[in-house]
Amino acid sequence: MSTVSPGYYIRGDIFADIAGPPARPSNLQLYPQPLQHGLRAEWDGPIWGMHVPVETYSVEALKDNNKYWQYLDTVRPTAARVCHYQADHLEPGTYVFRIIPFNHVGSGPPAISGAAQVDWATDRYVDETQRSETESLGRETERYD
Repeated sequence: MSTVSPGYYIRGDIFADIAGPPARPSNLQLYPQPLQHGLRAEWDGPIWGMHVPVETYSVEALKDNNKYWQYLDTVRPTAARVCHYQADHLEPGTYVFRIIPFNHVGSGPPAISGAAQVDWATDRYVDETQRSETESLGRETERYD
């Protein structure tokens, strides 16, 4: 028996697909969501190729270099390859997210994000900036009416 590629074996004229766990998600990025005091994670699901499709993703977070990952939620993949998860109302701190793919065979290797900051002081500044810009626009409109 010789291996053609991971999960595929050939013996004589017999070709078989051996099911395995899903591949690692790719392009995991975190985007700040200041008004929600949170972060949005986006990633590309693995290309099926030699793997069984992903059934669910486990989303976990690590805050301020803590020793333990905290489970946040389970996400089902969408028809599009790009998946996302929004974590709102997070405590201020530095976060790293981990996305673990699962199928009926087991879990695949996780994708781990870079660090992202949740800072409520910055969020309030953004809110105040937006409010002051709106107020100044209102004053300019009144002035020219």
